[in-house]
Amino acid sequence: MVTDIEEKAADTKVFQGEIESKQTICPRCGKPAGEGKFCNNCGTPLGLMKCGNKF
Repeated sequence: MVTDIEEKAADTKVFQGEIESKQTICPRCGKPAGEGKFCNNCGTPLGLMKCGNKF
């Protein structure tokens, strides 16, 4: 059992890229938007549209 755990731990992949590349980009201003419901730079809502809305 310990051997199985050690093998699984050795196969674990850890993210090694840049954190900035995983950030949400604001569709309006093109800057990193932060983690909230609105862009930290311009205030654009970042939530998904409800069904039935057209782009």
